[in-house]
Amino acid sequence: MVIGPPITDFALDHLASARRLTPSEALELLEAEHARGHVHTAWFKDAMLNRFYAICNCCKCCCGGIQAMLEFHVPLKLSSG
Repeated sequence: MVIGPPITDFALDHLASARRLTPSEALELLEAEHARGHVHTAWFKDAMLNRFYAICNCCKCCCGGIQAMLEFHVPLKLSSG
């Protein structure tokens, strides 16, 4: 789930499956992914204007970001507290 312009504008312009969600649709999607046991991660990146730009809802067994952190010690995580 990508968050805010310019990232959302790019996705809507270039990805056929992209669509806008209402706040309630976004919450429903997050709740459904949580019920499936998926791991929620928030992504920040300097190439994305040094800001939060996405929420990923992955299965922990096949998430590329989690794999990079655990297997290759890529420093992608920060404490949420």
